[in-house]
Amino acid sequence: MEKICRNCEHYIRHFVFLGKSFSPIDHGHCTYPMLKNREADCKACKHFEERKEDDRIQVTEIRIEHKIL
Repeated sequence: MEKICRNCEHYIRHFVFLGKSFSPIDHGHCTYPMLKNREADCKACKHFEERKEDDRIQVTEIRIEHKIL
């Protein structure tokens, strides 16, 4: 498995709400050892831990913002 953020146990991928469903985007954040923004295809840091193949997406928070133009 390639050592990039997307394949790391600590990487949390971000999603956007489009119409009636959520779609993944290539941005997210790392949770170890502290929070930091990361792109999915970034070279992994020294804290890389291979993500298990059977990991499921877990929704921890849904925040919807509406902006009036």
